Amino acid sequence: MVDDRDDENSEEEFLEWITKSTEEELANQMVEYFLEISEGQDYFLCTDPHIFWGERGHNPFALPDKQIRDKIVKVEKIAKEKVDQIRKEKEEKREQEENEKLPQLIVDCVAWMKKNGFGQKLTRKYLGLFLGTKRWGLLEITVERLYVKCNEELKKG
Repeated sequence: MVDDRDDENSEEEFLEWITKSTEEELANQMVEYFLEISEGQDYFLCTDPHIFWGERGHNPFALPDKQIRDKIVKVEKIAKEKVDQIRKEKEEKREQEENEKLPQLIVDCVAWMKKNGFGQKLTRKYLGLFLGTKRWGLLEITVERLYVKCNEELKKG
């Protein structure tokens, strides 16, 4: 005979946790979970709320209480807004850091072009090769700025 009491207690604890926690508290816990599993990364590895709920052993949308399901929808919306804000802040910080490195990158890229005899026009292909020598990626906007500024410098001679 299978003893279902642990599952019932677990579901009761889950319901109690959801019921007693505010939407903001649950959203904060969700965002903290996403940050924790993405530790050391410049981006979120996961922002799927189903994984958050699944880690707690339950699917709250399978619960019969509509108020709980409605609360979960609000929690996920708040968490998404928080994740979007964190992403925006990280991207702005990264863009600022890359902009600080841009003048030296321009100098390095122009010197690389001249050293390799690639002429007076930086193509996207050459830019990709140059960035490959650096072994790190840049934001698309930084790549575009680098492309434009390097071509301006190369035209000057």
